[in-house]
Amino acid sequence: IALETFLIRIWRKLLKQREVSIDENFFDIGGNSFLLIRMRDILEKEFDINLKMSDLLSNVTIKELSALIRNMAAIEISEVNNSEKSEEEFGAENDVAK
Repeated sequence: IALETFLIRIWRKLLKQREVSIDENFFDIGGNSFLLIRMRDILEKEFDINLKMSDLLSNVTIKELSALIRNMAAIEISEVNNSEKSEEEFGAENDVAK
C-alpha cells in the first residue's frame, strides 16, 4: 500500500476519525502530544527509523510526514551502501597486507 494510505489509516485510528485528508494538520483535527508520541512509536517500528519529536512537530500533515519518512529511508539506505563499500575496501586492504 502507498505510504500516504498507510499514514491515513494510522491517523484515522489514533484520532478516531472516519476521513482524513493528506493536507490536514494533525493538531487541527484532534491530535495532541500524547497521540504524536504513539504515532512516532508506530512509525519507528514500522519503518525502522528514528524520528525526532521536532521533526514530527514541523511535519504536521500526511503529505509532509510521508516526504520526511521517504527522505529518512533514502538516507539510511545510502548510509548502508556506504558502509558496505567501506567494508569491501577494508577487506581488499587486508588481502593486500597478507
